[in-house]
Amino acid sequence: MAQRGSGRGNDYQRQQQALRRAQEQRARQAERERKAAETASKRQERERKAAYQEQQAEQAQVRTIGVEHEVEQLRQLLRDALVGDPPTTFERRRRTHAPKKFDERPWSRPEPSPRWEEFAPPEPGGLTAVLGLGRKRHEAAVAEARVRFGEAQERHKRAEEKRLATLEQKRAEHRQAEAQALDEVAAFNRKLDGEREAYRAGEPAAVEAHLGAVLDASEYPVGFPHEHRIAFRPATGDALVEIHLPSESIVPTARGYRYVKNRDETTVLPRPEKERKEIYASVLAQVALRTVHEVLTSDPDRIVKGVILNGHVKTIDRATGQEVSPCLVTLSASREQFGKLRLSQVDPAQCLTGCSLSV
Repeated sequence: MAQRGSGRGNDYQRQQQALRRAQEQRARQAERERKAAETASKRQERERKAAYQEQQAEQAQVRTIGVEHEVEQLRQLLRDALVGDPPTTFERRRRTHAPKKFDERPWSRPEPSPRWEEFAPPEPGGLTAVLGLGRKRHEAAVAEARVRFGEAQERHKRAEEKRLATLEQKRAEHRQAEAQALDEVAAFNRKLDGEREAYRAGEPAAVEAHLGAVLDASEYPVGFPHEHRIAFRPATGDALVEIHLPSESIVPTARGYRYVKNRDETTVLPRPEKERKEIYASVLAQVALRTVHEVLTSDPDRIVKGVILNGHVKTIDRATGQEVSPCLVTLSASREQFGKLRLSQVDPAQCLTGCSLSV
């Protein structure tokens, strides 16, 4: 009996030991999983942070490229005008009529005509037909169906008449609209031909209108004013042009942007004040030279003998708080003087101050 009890005790101890080992194994597995999860979480956090920093650096680079593009546009104002034709000409202002095709589809398809088969009552069948029963009832149903069929045919006829009438009306409206558009184009071109003849005759209003259209069509970057006034002196052949220039804010104050990782912020790389003023001076000179160039090149009849240009900028007088428009650029050049310039090779600011133009 003692041996039997001792055996049961040993079995119990072995079970307890096995249970403890299983528990310890599960605990070690749980610890391994916890550490693996912690390691994965840290790795994900590092990857997220690296991706975020890379994105911020890319955004700073994109903003830098944007600023560089803005400045490059400012440096190319004059050269852009030297490429290709003048902003507009009398010929390019002419209008043409492109006929529009009439779309008949909404009214081109008639509705299907009524079919007797859709109204006719079924013939009696079976024993009823053999015995002739229900014949009168059938004949009455047929008579009623013929009435409904006739009414449907009448409705269809009226609908078709309305569709055809609408179609013809729409065709007439289209022909009328096309004729009106053609007349308007012809009237505009006749008026333009008259303006051109008046321009060739040196009539001030015609010259001023054409040169105004030229300057209106001149494309500048966003932020540039498009205001101007023009007066033509037939006695001398001079065109007096007054334009509004952009303020110094047109030049970006930032040279670029840089993302600083340790501070998690994007800092502005400021543009030196000296550089800003140089760019702005170049902008003013380019606009002045470009305006004179566009006026003279858009005048193949050589009606304009010279250009006197004044460039104003709208700003606020700090002493009074009132809006003022001081004149920043004055340029006077004859066609002969201006034609001697190789504008693609000049430094605009130096050209205004150093060449034989009156400034």
